Amino acid sequence: MGWLPEGHRCDLCSKRVVAKGGVFCGRRRADASAAGCRAAVCWRCMNRAARESFGKVKTTKAEFASLGSDAWWMHEQCMSKADARDYYGNDEGESLDDDGAREKGDDGEQADEEARFAWE
Repeated sequence: MGWLPEGHRCDLCSKRVVAKGGVFCGRRRADASAAGCRAAVCWRCMNRAARESFGKVKTTKAEFASLGSDAWWMHEQCMSKADARDYYGNDEGESLDDDGAREKGDDGEQADEEARFAWE
């Protein structure tokens, strides 16, 4: 779970990545259980994947790095409702719109302008 190590293959395009060249689908929950399919996804595939097949939950290298050592990401279909709440921070009133961007919370501010992709 977390970053892809150098030389790991993306499960979508089969290309080898540089260190931190993508992420694994998964997380370690507070109760120590593991969740996610553990698929390896490079940043290029994360950016290009169609919502219909991939799902609308995506992250960027910059966003993932900003979350520190506790960062995690999972496919939408791999998430439980509790995982989705933890990922989106719904206890703060955030949710995703149809484009996968975070919508306005109860305070009326935009939580995340647009999903941005950080090329390596």
